Amino acid sequence: MDTGRELKRKLLVEASLYADKRCRSGHTLLEALVSLSIFLLVVVPLLGRVTTGTGMTKAQDALVAASLIEQAAVAVELYPNEVKPVEKRRLGPREYQIRISRSGSGLNKYRVRISSGGDVVGEAVIYRMERP
Repeated sequence: MDTGRELKRKLLVEASLYADKRCRSGHTLLEALVSLSIFLLVVVPLLGRVTTGTGMTKAQDALVAASLIEQAAVAVELYPNEVKPVEKRRLGPREYQIRISRSGSGLNKYRVRISSGGDVVGEAVIYRMERP
């Protein structure tokens, strides 16, 4: 029969062997850093392309919206009675919708809204005095 001391010693030996095996079965810090570096070398350039692509689309949409708003302002100034409430324009692969709503009398308020793919990419309000 095992005495209390011998049982305690056996348990301590088994626990230290288990802890030793567990420590050896894990990855070292160097292995983790190498695998993380390889992962980042692959993923970072891909993320850069994704964010640059969407950023360029937003910048292009803003530039096109500013241009279309300027064209709408000129149309309102030159031909106020012939302004179409909804117009679509295709520029490259994208289609833009131009909505112009008019309200007021005497001092007319024209709200110009440019949207592409359901998202509003530009908006402006133009005021114009009616001429007799």
